[in-house]
Amino acid sequence: QYLWAGALIDEENFIEAYKKLMNIKDYSDVNEVLAALEELIYLEGQSLYYEAEYNKARESFSCIPDYDDSKNYITLIDARGYSALVDPEGTAERLSEIFYFEDAAELLVSDTDVACYFLLGKWKTSNGSYYFEMTLKNETPRSFWSSYNLPWYGGTFQIEDGVYLVSNNSHTDKPQYRFTLLTPNSMQVYCYKNGSTYTLYR
Repeated sequence: QYLWAGALIDEENFIEAYKKLMNIKDYSDVNEVLAALEELIYLEGQSLYYEAEYNKARESFSCIPDYDDSKNYITLIDARGYSALVDPEGTAERLSEIFYFEDAAELLVSDTDVACYFLLGKWKTSNGSYYFEMTLKNETPRSFWSSYNLPWYGGTFQIEDGVYLVSNNSHTDKPQYRFTLLTPNSMQVYCYKNGSTYTLYR
């Protein structure tokens, strides 16, 4: 196992080498080699994440879930796929917990359902003159209603990549607002109708 792992390391197959060595943790200098491999696997996972190779990146971080920020990266990767579809409320909660990590803030408003769960509540300017509000319709999952007195067009909405889009009889998917999250409880809202930007607080 030790020699096999060494050969795999020479081939830069760090994940498989790590798995081999985990089976013989008490042998020779295995723990030192494992520590070095963890760093290599983590750095490889980061590179894959930045290259948008999310499935491969997940494999790396899942191999070393307790190393550094591996769990946070797994949360980000999950939010880009199945997790956002089956559990948008949980995804919004998990992303909120790591709000300042990598692109968690952008992911919070990249998908309609996840964004709506994050935006639940009333957001308003410091003087209260402008507001945006998101509520659940009769507490029905994934059914939302929004209201606002910001400059607006009106119509049914969806949220994609931070942009609140509306559609009605006269147009389809017209951008209305762009949300830029500043903190878990504040955001800037750019209004396409008049080009103004407002800072709203939860």
